[in-house]
Amino acid sequence: LHALHAVTGPWHGVVAHSFGGAVAFAGLSGLVGDLPPLHYGRLVLIAAPCSMPRVFDTFARRHDLSPEATGHLKDHVKRLTGHPVEAFMGDAILKAHPLPTLVLHAPEDQEVLFLSAESFAAAGDHVTLHPLPGLGHRRILYARETVQATAAFLANATGLYAYGAGYSIEGTAADLSGNELPNSPHWTTSVGAQYRFELSDGWSATLRGDYYR
Repeated sequence: LHALHAVTGPWHGVVAHSFGGAVAFAGLSGLVGDLPPLHYGRLVLIAAPCSMPRVFDTFARRHDLSPEATGHLKDHVKRLTGHPVEAFMGDAILKAHPLPTLVLHAPEDQEVLFLSAESFAAAGDHVTLHPLPGLGHRRILYARETVQATAAFLANATGLYAYGAGYSIEGTAADLSGNELPNSPHWTTSVGAQYRFELSDGWSATLRGDYYR
């Protein structure tokens, strides 16, 4: 992120989805090794996790990692950044770096719970929480409501773009019914299987295969 910013910055705004949101607030924090904090004009977090310890614990649970393996994984964060994983809490970072932030999250999201959005919002008045019910974790990324809210927050609210008469961020409505995306299948199928091997000293290994068509 720092390398990209060095080439394309300064950035008037950053839009990040899911774990990309964690990357965005980590870059803002100044907690990643010797890298300086990045500066964004505004930040939009879409279905983003707030607590990195919770992310690591969820990953370990879903992949049946032993406590020892989970500990090694968390220790690797400190080796890379110089700070424990517990330091990477999005609400605390946004409180310390109070830039205008818009949080978009579906209350029913099961991959990143709505609790994360509420935690971000508790960072201060500079954070606006905009729930988007019914959009889940992935569909929210390209939903019309998300695009409209993001565009309004980044463009109109900051004056980055001056829209002339007859122009709007709402776009133009068009009936595209019956159109098909080229080379897009009507149906897709995926099958997966995994087997866990118990090893010595509390370690385990998981062999997994996936087929997608």
